[in-house]
Amino acid sequence: MAAEQSIAGVIRRLGYRPSGGAHTFVKGHIAPLGLDTSHVVGQRWAAGREFPGRRERPLQSYLRKGVAVSRWNLRRRLLAADLLQNRCAECGIHEWHGRELTLHLDHIDGDPMNNELSNLRLLCPNCHSLTAA
Repeated sequence: MAAEQSIAGVIRRLGYRPSGGAHTFVKGHIAPLGLDTSHVVGQRWAAGREFPGRRERPLQSYLRKGVAVSRWNLRRRLLAADLLQNRCAECGIHEWHGRELTLHLDHIDGDPMNNELSNLRLLCPNCHSLTAA
């Protein structure tokens, strides 16, 4: 245990793969055996570091025809950029019984690959159920 800085390292040293229940199994035996874990850093080695491969693509690169992107991600990015209001484009509600609604991202022309801003709107579940699929 003293030679490793992570539970995964301990598991590998024991000759196992750090997957499945191995992590829980090893952690469950550390305290009863009285092993020192003060040197274990876990995933803190990555704290504060930037990883070049993890940058988000610019939002504008999604706002055109023929681009595949998850509706959830596109909705989140459009709201964060204040390009869409967080209310239903049809009836105007944003909450129901005092709780904020999760609005659906609707493609007005029905084409999920047409992400032009003029083709996107947020709808409440009720109004979205009334649109032609």
